[in-house]
Amino acid sequence: MHTNNIYSEPAPSTNQPDEEIREPVRDNPEKAHRHGPPPGKRPSRHHRDSQVRRRDYSTLDLDSKLIWNFRDIGHTLLHSYEGKGSQQRILIVLDQTGPITQSLLTTRLGIQPGSASEVLSKMEHAGYITRTPSKSDQRTSDVILTEAGKTAAAEAKAKRKQRHDQMFESLSDMEKVMLLSMLEQLNREWQNGDASKGEG
Repeated sequence: MHTNNIYSEPAPSTNQPDEEIREPVRDNPEKAHRHGPPPGKRPSRHHRDSQVRRRDYSTLDLDSKLIWNFRDIGHTLLHSYEGKGSQQRILIVLDQTGPITQSLLTTRLGIQPGSASEVLSKMEHAGYITRTPSKSDQRTSDVILTEAGKTAAAEAKAKRKQRHDQMFESLSDMEKVMLLSMLEQLNREWQNGDASKGEG
């Protein structure tokens, strides 16, 4: 398995303050611009932050490096996922469940009823869903996908599948199986309370 961990190489040592760090001049100026600021130019804040992160990472022990990577992965997933109460996720859930009461849908999504009602109103106005009084529970409504909603749900699922494929394209099937096995083991242990509590 070949990986390119951005923290694996410590930043070049320097006694200058961070704002005075200069990127070394390389033989190929065009290539140098891809890996850092042009010679003589002050590095961007993002570049300086990356150097500090690499320095910090290089000082960690193995377990701390694992935690660091889990946190970064979690951050990436949070910003790449469609979101708990997004229209895309609601479309996918409704395509899986079929007609469902609004209260059950809200519970499944894990969001507040007010937030769900706001998004569902927009989807109803767009023609993706219909809401009718529930026969089983008069306090709520049944939410049903329209034909336009089913088409949109299929598109949302295709985009999710493409995103998932891209996220793991650097791993072979064997590596995915190995990674899954290790993650499932960790997940079982952590769910059983074996992991340390109150990690800062």
